[in-house]
Amino acid sequence: MIAEKRKDPLTGQEFQPKKKSQRFATPTNRIFFNNLKAAKVRDQKSAWDNALRKNFLILKELMGNEKVKTFHRMFLQGKGFSFHVNTGTDKFQDVLYWGVYNYLWLSLENDQIKIVAK
Repeated sequence: MIAEKRKDPLTGQEFQPKKKSQRFATPTNRIFFNNLKAAKVRDQKSAWDNALRKNFLILKELMGNEKVKTFHRMFLQGKGFSFHVNTGTDKFQDVLYWGVYNYLWLSLENDQIKIVAK
């Protein structure tokens, strides 16, 4: 009977698996391979994640314990808030708002921005 041989996806090294589901020659190779894969995803998402985190922290600081506040658009932009990144939309009192995690924002007249903490 000929033993099955497999190629390690990380190193390309041939090895004989000890289990049916074994894909890597060693646990160290498996961990390193998966860490590389996760790092690639983190790198691809980092610009958006950093902008969202910054937006969240700005709103958290400005809102404090308040549920609803209004700010001028230029004030928020001066703080570093980016209106180009969000986590989606949500309805509040039958109006569609942009969301940044648990905060919602809506453009009003005269460049005013209404912020609602959920």
